[in-house]
Amino acid sequence: MLYVIGDIHGYFDKLMTLMEHCRAHAGTCGERARFVLLGDYVDRGPDSKSVLAYLAGSPPGVEAIRGNHEQMMLNALDDADADVLWRHNGGEETLASYGASTVRGVPDDHLEMLRRLPLFIDDGLRLFVHAGIDPADPAARNAKILLWTRKHPLDAAILPRFIVHGHTPTSDQKPDLRPNRLNLDTGAGYGRALTAGVFNENGKTPLGFIDNAGEYVANCQNCCAPAGYSAQ
Repeated sequence: MLYVIGDIHGYFDKLMTLMEHCRAHAGTCGERARFVLLGDYVDRGPDSKSVLAYLAGSPPGVEAIRGNHEQMMLNALDDADADVLWRHNGGEETLASYGASTVRGVPDDHLEMLRRLPLFIDDGLRLFVHAGIDPADPAARNAKILLWTRKHPLDAAILPRFIVHGHTPTSDQKPDLRPNRLNLDTGAGYGRALTAGVFNENGKTPLGFIDNAGEYVANCQNCCAPAGYSAQ
């Protein structure tokens, strides 16, 4: 079973708790959990260092893509203006988690891991991307759009892939599910819930959602909603 997690923003404890809930859910359904993380692992929250250390360890069953905050962090390595922008958008909290005064104080293996992160994952059914795609050209793979866009195609099932993204915190702190896309940024970077979308491996749209408090919300009839989770 596949669990797709939205923007983490340095909240390592929320991430670990959510992943444990996901594994418990998968086990109750008789399956193993696999994860895709949608980017923005750093900034704002208190423990970006632990999030990056976890990812740098190449945990089995976990795939991660790059977010705009990772890109800002990398840009800050060689550009003074980019460094100012990054710090203004949560980079100071990331540096504090490392006890560093500049991004050069971040371990090389953490930075190299960020450089290797792909901008998207396309599994044939779903396109996992940090921010979204170009509404005018859905097939394009422009890095700026993939990392930064807040514009989305018309909410109709017209695309060959179901788009799963984060980047823009939802106004009601709940996942935003549309006919052709899903936004999983429920505002963890602002002290709110961290949320995972739950997918069958061969399913285009989510079965439901789990947050770091362990609440399961079903999105279909006859989904696997195990005991101990509150289906609403």
